[in-house]
Amino acid sequence: MKHRCAIAAMALAAALAGCGGPAKQPPVLVVAGQGWPITLVPHGMPELFTMMVQSNIYEGLVEFDPRMRVSPLLAETWETPDPRTWVFRLRRGVTFHNGAPLTASDVVFSLKRAREDSGSSLRANFVQIESIEAVDGLTVRITSRRPFPLLLYKLVSVFVVPMDAFTAMGPGKFDQSPVGTGPYYLKSYPAGGPLVLEAFSGYWGKRPGFGQVRLVEAAGADDIRRLLESGDQPTVVPLLDPAAARRLDDPGSSRYRIHRRSGLVLRYLGFRWAARPFDNPLVRQAMQLAVDRRDLVETVCHGYGIPANQSVPSTVFGHNDRLPPLPYDPKRASELLAEAGHPRGLELTLVLPEQREAVGRRLQEHMRPAGIKLTLNLLSRERFFRALDTAAFFYIGYGSSSGDASDLLDEAIHSRGGGYGINNYGRYANPEVDRLIETSDTCFSQERRLGLIQQAMELVCRDVAMVPLYVEDQVSGATAGIAWTPRLDMMVLGKEVGFRP
Repeated sequence: MKHRCAIAAMALAAALAGCGGPAKQPPVLVVAGQGWPITLVPHGMPELFTMMVQSNIYEGLVEFDPRMRVSPLLAETWETPDPRTWVFRLRRGVTFHNGAPLTASDVVFSLKRAREDSGSSLRANFVQIESIEAVDGLTVRITSRRPFPLLLYKLVSVFVVPMDAFTAMGPGKFDQSPVGTGPYYLKSYPAGGPLVLEAFSGYWGKRPGFGQVRLVEAAGADDIRRLLESGDQPTVVPLLDPAAARRLDDPGSSRYRIHRRSGLVLRYLGFRWAARPFDNPLVRQAMQLAVDRRDLVETVCHGYGIPANQSVPSTVFGHNDRLPPLPYDPKRASELLAEAGHPRGLELTLVLPEQREAVGRRLQEHMRPAGIKLTLNLLSRERFFRALDTAAFFYIGYGSSSGDASDLLDEAIHSRGGGYGINNYGRYANPEVDRLIETSDTCFSQERRLGLIQQAMELVCRDVAMVPLYVEDQVSGATAGIAWTPRLDMMVLGKEVGFRP
């Protein structure tokens, strides 16, 4: 991993230190994760930990507050003079970490990059957008082809970068020296960590309670317990592995607290839709029946989760309560494989992150009685994401971070094309599902939207576009001395963490 340092790190550090005597050391918040962000360039990687780090450096026009309500951020106000037009008025006095003022040109550049760049994972967010233009130095107008009531939700993850600096450096150098408008800038990121974020003295908003956020890697329950119990520094562990959570969940502890709630992330098996043997619907149905979801919840999740029966969790708008549970029936799965022309079963290779090896081992046990011999191809997080576009059979998680099924439907279910389906790695395609998704995206009536999305869910389940496995509970930990409420989108924003009175 390369050494990284923000452009203005030395100047900012000097400014923070002040003058007239020794500088008081700012309080430090430790955030412990299981890895590192894959990139610090916005728009390219919708991976949870990556997005969490970026959310402290960059900002968008709007954001979700802790209750998942859309709130103003870089856009102070907005209006819709007609159903297809949105006008955003930017805050005055906002500067980037390099001292450059925020302008409408920066916003237009960033939104167009998210919409048009070949490496952007956010192109589906803009499928209804016709034009993005600067009206004046602090006003941006977005025009959609059809009414687009979901626009604000789609803009939350579109971070704004300075046009001139990004153009001059290019994505590679910008990854080493990211520049945003957020409350923190990147101070250092040496090989092996830690990744250190420093409070930005020129931030336009309220100064965060912690002068520094230090991201460290915690390998397991012992490391996490040491961090939470040491009392040396306030610590947040945003995503606790279920095994670690089971070991650490001690209601009587006075040093730390474990938080648990229903999650947004669905874990599922995906496959190349048109490739053999998955092009046969009987094989896909057999795969559906060859998984013991309750066992996965009990063994892999250690009870912190629920079996899944569709493409989104019950916590997400669009979940279809009418769909039945998915049974484990290896005998029937074996019969279906025989009907599909595989009387001796199948040999398959599953691509999955090395951190999820336990899931793969359980799936091997589940599928063996059905006649499916499963070989595991375990990859690092970085290699796994690079392999997804060519993998024939893979295990992955997807979180509808806005709490709306349109996230998954637009990006991972809709067929690829026109900005849709950017994360549809299996190339699933059903014209009727596409029509329902596109219609729901432009529907202002929430009741009608729900009906359209639920129809799409039924078709996706009928086609076995994916094999839903389970939904993990969102489990996190924090030292007792800090004031922090876990967010449903699992982001840890330094500006939202404080000290208990």
